Amino acid sequence: MAGGARENLRLLARLALVPLLFFLGQLAFRRLYYGQWVPNTALIKVAFTPERVAAGLAYVREGWNDLRPLSDLGAAALVFGLIQREHRVRFAILAGNVCAWLLYVACVGGDIFPAARHLVPVVVLLTFALVEAMRRLEQRAMRWVPLALGLATCAVCALLWVDQPERDANRRAITERWEWEGEATGRLLQTTFGDSGAVVAVTAAGCIAYWSELDAIDMLGLNDRYLAEHPPPDIGHGMLGHEHGNGAYVLGRAPDLIVFDVGGGPSYRAGREMAATEAFARDYQPVRFEARSPRVHEGVFYLRRSSPRTGIRASSEGLVVPGYLLLTRTPTIIGARGGLVAAVARGERAFAKLDAPIPPGATFRIDSHPPDAARATIDPRHPQLLVVSTDREESVEIEQITIHPPP
Repeated sequence: MAGGARENLRLLARLALVPLLFFLGQLAFRRLYYGQWVPNTALIKVAFTPERVAAGLAYVREGWNDLRPLSDLGAAALVFGLIQREHRVRFAILAGNVCAWLLYVACVGGDIFPAARHLVPVVVLLTFALVEAMRRLEQRAMRWVPLALGLATCAVCALLWVDQPERDANRRAITERWEWEGEATGRLLQTTFGDSGAVVAVTAAGCIAYWSELDAIDMLGLNDRYLAEHPPPDIGHGMLGHEHGNGAYVLGRAPDLIVFDVGGGPSYRAGREMAATEAFARDYQPVRFEARSPRVHEGVFYLRRSSPRTGIRASSEGLVVPGYLLLTRTPTIIGARGGLVAAVARGERAFAKLDAPIPPGATFRIDSHPPDAARATIDPRHPQLLVVSTDREESVEIEQITIHPPP
């Protein structure tokens, strides 16, 4: 018996060695490169508060229910194995890992995404327990047991096949589509600003930063070291992973573009703090857009008006005003020649407000599609207002207006 125990311990040590080496290697790299013992996401999400633990326990309970009958059968297999003295160690290893993982998930607060993705390791471990229990039953039972176990397995799989799509969490995972609206927003930004070197501040970094391919500031801090290391005082009482933020920090980095969610108004802590400042209202202009590829999606992003990459900029010819900064009745769109444009209709007066009055005698060149189809003037009552209009029956796409100073 003692020899068998020692052999089991040696087997356990060999099994643990490889993952332990990988774990220690990753830990050493993280410490040397980032100066942290835990990932940035842990600093953002983990807070040991009663609210967070309660949310984690609810996540485990609901996930276990959604995995039924597999979860209950797996638990029964573990109990069966633990009461068998000769095979108790194998099942104890599986049971210990299941309990440790469920405790970890509960302590970190679970997850906000549907379909209980954090319980995937539990599914694997319970499946191992079921297979091991079936093997033990087959070894000790009569010849009809394998057939019965096979039929029971088919019945459970059929039940899961029928029942799982009807679960609320799984249905939400199938029907949730806001991330793909983020693809439309991100591709629109990439088409217009992809070669500009613009920096975009985002809250939905997983889709906007990915699809736009722009350098990004994660306003929720999941990918931002400063925000992760400067948590708010009330962390652990709000939405998991969405409590961090610092409006002054984001404005201090002067992003060229700001996108809340996938094209909405200011949201979360950073958005609320920025919206309450004069600097945000003065420096950033909302730009309405209609993305049409790969799907239609309307939204708004905020553009720093003085940015040399995306805003009003000086050139050797004069002052260049991008067409998408014109205030029009309709959202900006991707034009026929690529890039974001303002569509000006007949009888419409589109406006762009400049920071200084346009000097008398200034001339204008409008890059449009079709060409030479629009005209620009100065509002006589407000010399800071640039006015663009057209007499064409069809809308004219305004790409940019260059204001030439008077001779």
